[in-house]
Amino acid sequence: MRARLRRWRIALLATLGAAALGFLIHAEWQLAPLELGLARRRPRLVAAAAGAHEALRALDAGGGAAQPAPHHGHAARASSAWAGARSRRRTSRPPAAPPGDVLSRGPHSAEAERAALPDGALVVLSHDRADYLRTTLGATLGLEDISRVRVYVSLDAPVRFREMEAVVEQVSAAAPHAVAAVWRHAPALKTARPRPLELIAAHFYAVLERALVVLNHSHAILLEDDLLPAPDFLSLFRASAPLLGADPTLWCVSAWNDNGLASARPPSDELARTDFFPGLGWMVSIDEWRRTLREPWASASVGAMSTGWDHWLRFSGLLDGRGCVFPLTPRTRHIGRRGTNVNAKEAAFLESFALSSARATPPDELAAARFSAAGARGALHGLREAAYGTFLRRLLAGEVDASGAATGHAATPPPLVRAADVGSGAWQPSGQLTVVVYSAEEYTLLPRALPLWPAHARCAHAGVVRTTIAGTTVLLVDRRAGARWLPAAERIERRADARTIAARAPGVSCDRACEAEGMRCDEAQLQFANTCAELRSHFPCEHGCGHQLGDEIPCYVTDRARDTSLVCLHSDVVSKCAAAFRSTTRLCVCVPA
Repeated sequence: MRARLRRWRIALLATLGAAALGFLIHAEWQLAPLELGLARRRPRLVAAAAGAHEALRALDAGGGAAQPAPHHGHAARASSAWAGARSRRRTSRPPAAPPGDVLSRGPHSAEAERAALPDGALVVLSHDRADYLRTTLGATLGLEDISRVRVYVSLDAPVRFREMEAVVEQVSAAAPHAVAAVWRHAPALKTARPRPLELIAAHFYAVLERALVVLNHSHAILLEDDLLPAPDFLSLFRASAPLLGADPTLWCVSAWNDNGLASARPPSDELARTDFFPGLGWMVSIDEWRRTLREPWASASVGAMSTGWDHWLRFSGLLDGRGCVFPLTPRTRHIGRRGTNVNAKEAAFLESFALSSARATPPDELAAARFSAAGARGALHGLREAAYGTFLRRLLAGEVDASGAATGHAATPPPLVRAADVGSGAWQPSGQLTVVVYSAEEYTLLPRALPLWPAHARCAHAGVVRTTIAGTTVLLVDRRAGARWLPAAERIERRADARTIAARAPGVSCDRACEAEGMRCDEAQLQFANTCAELRSHFPCEHGCGHQLGDEIPCYVTDRARDTSLVCLHSDVVSKCAAAFRSTTRLCVCVPA
């Protein structure tokens, strides 16, 4: 009777162990065999489950009491995998502080700040570049406040798993703070021959799913292996985390500024907000992932992500009107000179960006106290949408200076300069706050004279980009997206008599489409149709909205043979009325002839 009871108990343990491993396989994840110090926290049940099959064999052989399986070989790896998956899963965490406690009119407390980021995960994503992983992971584990988060490394190149794991083990052994676990990722792909960008998107999705759903962390901070974190990298996220819970118009915090070149000498402690997604070291909360991103990302077509997951986030229409917090001085530096999205020329440009050298805020102190936003130090409520809009309005009206301080005299709007004057060199910085007005068609004139992203405007909020040159603060205002900030004479606005139409067939230009309606295409008006919302109002967009480059965009891809089939495409480049492509149907804006 006792033998049967013992056999029943061991069989139950074997079943539990098998179910656990099945869960891991279903999730397409495997923890690396090396546990990096986690073995001491392994639950007893897990060890018993791992040895259950050996115990059953002993009973079947009539060996009486079964001996536990040795902790090596396949059984040990199974135990490690289940321990990592189960013992780290969270069902509760310290309660988050109410927004009112965290974002008061003055500096909030370190305790409230900690409650807003109670259980963060920092994940370093790597493929097969061992040298980059060694550098970035070493810098990450050496951060002064790294104890505030749990650090993981995620790998997605199976043929290099052992080599990359050895790097993690070496770096972790030499660092004051260890990696909690290494994750092996074997993605479930949507195509038989995936392109690199599909592999990268699948890796990012799986990391977010594991950190925020499987392990139930409160926040995930994602850092690619070719991004070097600044000493106060984590201080930025600690300070900004309360905003994600208090302002529904914000969804992320990024460590990067696309206009943060060293030559700009941007303020080192100032934070801003943007309705663009900067990426390159960023944080999202568990609530945002579950509520907004998780399902659309999982169901997004390969075509919608054809230029990358980051472009998809910007152009899918999923986050229209919502923004991210970012620092004017970047808290990451791109160190990669090879990879899917970078070449030697681009790498040299990215190395010219500034990187904060400020020390981290100690873990038990208030991180927000070191930062300023909209003219207030330590009180980041200035980054809320309404407050930030008021700051921009007062700045453009001359009521406050760039630091937020009142000018102390009758408000005089700052001088207004046109893009052509900047590009030609006719305007020179004088130390006085200056407003530069531009249209999308004129943008490429600006990086000739100003430290800006070269191809198109990035990191704008409501059509306003902030940069500095030679001690002069410059506000670039888009004549369309930022029209509300400008005098009427400088605005480009939608004409009341303009009509948005879909061309009658693929391969038809907007010139021809408008002519068929007895009208003409207007390129200045055409830019107002370059949005996901406009496309969805005229096409089915079965596979969603995505990003591509082309003069005929915005358009709907009708050609079923293309990877972007049934995707509505819009872009960050200027459309042309005369352009046409046989695989797409154009969206046009026509005005009376």
